Amino acid sequence: MDIQNRITPLIASLESTLTHCITALKNGGDVVQVMSALATTQQALSKLRPLIDTLVQIEDEQSTALFGIQDAAIELLLSLDSTQPSYTPRPHDENIDLIHSILEWYHDAPPPDNVVKLPVKKELH
Repeated sequence: MDIQNRITPLIASLESTLTHCITALKNGGDVVQVMSALATTQQALSKLRPLIDTLVQIEDEQSTALFGIQDAAIELLLSLDSTQPSYTPRPHDENIDLIHSILEWYHDAPPPDNVVKLPVKKELH
């Protein structure tokens, strides 16, 4: 779903409708024309609200994912980089689990075939 392509025309429609409404009021336009413009604006706003709610939900999910990815990446860095002051080596299996947890945050994107489907050789360190 391309939300931007759905929101932009609605906002443009709102702007246009409100411009017509303002013009009608300035020119002493009839009440029916102004009421029609306001009704159109109300309809557009009712369509816009769920799209904005979806954007807020997506932003919340992305924030949570970025936090989780950053947390796992820091844990992985501290496990692998011996130059880090808080270097704490982990078993290979735990490092692999951290990498998988990072990849799982992208639940909507298919994992790369060449990474996830390869068998993990646990004897490597």
